[in-house]
Amino acid sequence: TELMELVEQGFSPVASKLYHDEFDYFERVTFISGILRDIKDKDRHNAVIREQLEVLTLRRLLYLPTNPDMRVVSVDVNSGVPLQSAAKCPFLIVFRVE
Repeated sequence: TELMELVEQGFSPVASKLYHDEFDYFERVTFISGILRDIKDKDRHNAVIREQLEVLTLRRLLYLPTNPDMRVVSVDVNSGVPLQSAAKCPFLIVFRVE
């Protein structure tokens, strides 16, 4: 949107990189739900979550969107648990923060 573009234009190069890294990472985490939605075999969901998290590179200085005071230091790739939903494929993962 126009407001977002205006805000982004005010970022320094370092702030812009942090902003884009943050949103790119969590968009890729969210994209895993789309992959799960296309897999009909529900028994495969845990393995797919783990596989996707293993290839997802954690960039430095990411913060937890629900608490910007907490920096994400790692993701427990074995923690992925699919949640029940009729239309979507949400899942729960554990982020280690400091």
